[in-house]
Amino acid sequence: MAQFVSNCSNALARLAFFRNSVQCSWRFGARREFGGTNRIPRKNWSKDAERIKVFGEQLDFSKYGVSCKEPQEVSKCLYPKKDCAVRMPDGQRFQVGHLQILGHSLLRVSVNKALLSVFKRSPQDISGFDFNYSDKMGHLSTSKRFISSLLRRYIRQRYEKLARIPMAESAVPLRVQKVFDQRSFHALIGYISLTNDREAVDRLLQEKLAKPIMKGVFGH
Repeated sequence: MAQFVSNCSNALARLAFFRNSVQCSWRFGARREFGGTNRIPRKNWSKDAERIKVFGEQLDFSKYGVSCKEPQEVSKCLYPKKDCAVRMPDGQRFQVGHLQILGHSLLRVSVNKALLSVFKRSPQDISGFDFNYSDKMGHLSTSKRFISSLLRRYIRQRYEKLARIPMAESAVPLRVQKVFDQRSFHALIGYISLTNDREAVDRLLQEKLAKPIMKGVFGH
């Protein structure tokens, strides 16, 4: 129970930070837009569009009615080092860094929800949910007990060279590429959560991410 409360508290704190940063993000993003540093090179657009297409196919977007609207704006999520301001369909702008925070928090909440029902039912459950799941995971390795580790492994196993780094590919160490791939993945999740139906995104995260992670850890 304590572990669940801690996990949710951390996620909610991140979401609160995100909300409080929105106004600042919009103002700063607008200044960068006029300054010309917020643009992605045209020569990269076609390859970026292909990366986003593959991202959507791997998460089966069409099944859930989810899409990446305005591809040229979405592609900014592939450049975490730039921390561009991404324009939403409604005109609001959010820094890529803030989308990363939002996406990571949503992913953690999704995995937490899956953990509530992964173990066999017991009289201690509350409304059918097992809030003591952390006590039953002591036999697992560290990489399987912590949500951050589970998410990191999930992304690393499925997404290769998702992020764009302003260096020659041959000069980028694999571990560095993986770190930025993870950041881009978080930002893309943050973006789709703001531009699509919330329930649809929640179902997608549960079925395409949380459940596969649970299956990888527990085999069911």
